[in-house]
Amino acid sequence: MSLLRRSFPLIGPLLTVCLGSLPAWAAPLRAIVHFQGQAAPQKPLGFWLRPNGLLPIAPPSPDPRKEAVLEVIAHTPQPSLGPPQPKTQRVRVVGGRLLPRLSLLSPGGELQIKNEADKPVTIEFLPAQAGRTSLVLAPSSLTKLVLSEGELSLLIAGPPRAQATVIIPSFVATQLSVSEAGKVAVATVDVPPGRYTVRLRLPMGSSWQEEVVVDRDGTELPLHVQLGEDR
Repeated sequence: MSLLRRSFPLIGPLLTVCLGSLPAWAAPLRAIVHFQGQAAPQKPLGFWLRPNGLLPIAPPSPDPRKEAVLEVIAHTPQPSLGPPQPKTQRVRVVGGRLLPRLSLLSPGGELQIKNEADKPVTIEFLPAQAGRTSLVLAPSSLTKLVLSEGELSLLIAGPPRAQATVIIPSFVATQLSVSEAGKVAVATVDVPPGRYTVRLRLPMGSSWQEEVVVDRDGTELPLHVQLGEDR
């Protein structure tokens, strides 16, 4: 050790500075999600008559496992170490659906709603936005909203009742990394030690929620989620 210090006299101070720069109060919260059952494909919504014949209006149903979001809610105000959320998010009206069905947006971010269908569509807001409870979008039109906090649900008026939800996390949220087989997914976020509510969100709604205490060494959560038909 003495030879190393004589050869590299600055290694000790540099090591101290590097270690000291790490946030000592951050701890990993790791969720391991085990999916059970099968994500059944969505039933056809019908057909749309076009000049070149009958074409199915519904694109392939997205996999809910790849849309899942892990949300961490702090019980007391905490500095966020989570990944930054997108400042712009686009929800598309296509094939009688709203895609993506579940997405994240930063506070004050811009939500774009694009009608890619060849018919006008009425989008209902829950809760109401800027005094409006709904919006009529002409074909190929796009509208923009600025969202500050909470979450916003978009619904297509009338059958089918397609829905999409945009979440503005109050603390930390992230999407899952899904294994190739689709049986296991993992999400890891850094949070200060303390008590939190962990919520796993799927496009069809909240599927799992639990209180958890994260200690200085971090916490690992095994989650078991039953997949069913997406209605």
